[in-house]
Amino acid sequence: MGNSLRAVIVIDFEAKTFEEANELDTAIQKKAQTFCDELVDPSNTSKDDLCIVNHKAGVLRRPGIRPFLERRGLTGSIHEIIFRGTRGPNKSKSA
Repeated sequence: MGNSLRAVIVIDFEAKTFEEANELDTAIQKKAQTFCDELVDPSNTSKDDLCIVNHKAGVLRRPGIRPFLERRGLTGSIHEIIFRGTRGPNKSKSA
């Protein structure tokens, strides 16, 4: 097992309608799956040990408020993005 890392692609966009945003959401999900499938050698015959464990893609949503989450401004450096979540406490890898 190697190092657990994260890669990020951020797309700032404007849509006139939520239907347009929904179409982009669907396209992004399909493209992300294709991208991951093409990036990693499924036969495991290449010299690299790259393994995509998980991927998430789509237009950000905030359920119960609006169909999509509106951004407040353009995204800055991806190195300054903070990931927050409520998945609970992290489990010890040594257990």
